[in-house]
Amino acid sequence: MEQSKHTPKGTQASLDGLTEQEIRRRLATYIPQKGDHDAKYLFGLENETVRIEQGSVDKKTTIFISNCQDCDLTVDAVTTKIMMVGCRNIKLVLNGVVLTNSVEIWSCQEIQLEVNEILVATLQVDLCSNFHAQYSRRKLFHKMIWAAVENYTLSFKDDDALLSSYSNGYDEMIARYPGEEFQKNIAQFIDSKEEDGQIRSEKLLRLQNGFPTTEREQEEFNQKSERNQKLAEEHYRGIINIVEKDKDLQKLGIKTVKRETEETEKIKPNALCSCNSRKKYKKCCGMKAAPGVMVAS
Repeated sequence: MEQSKHTPKGTQASLDGLTEQEIRRRLATYIPQKGDHDAKYLFGLENETVRIEQGSVDKKTTIFISNCQDCDLTVDAVTTKIMMVGCRNIKLVLNGVVLTNSVEIWSCQEIQLEVNEILVATLQVDLCSNFHAQYSRRKLFHKMIWAAVENYTLSFKDDDALLSSYSNGYDEMIARYPGEEFQKNIAQFIDSKEEDGQIRSEKLLRLQNGFPTTEREQEEFNQKSERNQKLAEEHYRGIINIVEKDKDLQKLGIKTVKRETEETEKIKPNALCSCNSRKKYKKCCGMKAAPGVMVAS
């Protein structure tokens, strides 16, 4: 589970052909394990209108919507998480706060998601077609992580007509990376909001700890780290130069010591130090032998 939790859910195990009880058992594995959490299942609904009212479920409830078709669903209640799988032609309206700020939808078709005045920081959509999400305000959208989604749009009610909608899909993304090979159901992409509010779509990379990033962010991080390292080295060299030239600082006992490479290389780390401290060299003068280290005499 630890290795697969970041892969598209539709690739992990198909729910096709399973009974309602079997599907419930599978979905229950996504319920948070810490604390007292509950689940509410909307399963196999057809041509129904359902509203989950405020206070009708505990806030530590995960809502699972599975194998539903041609339905209008509205969630006014505060919940922990919303998950939808194997549905077709569903309109899902979210008015109640989602405590994890997370909504996951996979293996669905013809889905309309409406997010009204709540934050959905992470929207994950996998193996879907004709997916459309509308936010009441652009500032409420943070990112969408997706895989194998054909034809989707993100729209925002508070923007004018020219900026209110963003469209994309798997075919459009692979065209941006000519020469690269992608496994359609595995390759992940991320749509994120820039400082100016524009939406940027990029190929998703996973760090060793599973944290999502992109080639652009990784390059920016590496460049920033390199700049900071150079600034630190320049600052340190400046301090060394000041100490070496300032007699008043030297009178205070502040000085720089340099590694005596020829001498220290001959001394074994576990040998007694020559300063008669009765300590091992590595625990005594060996600790002071690092180049450019300032010490007080």
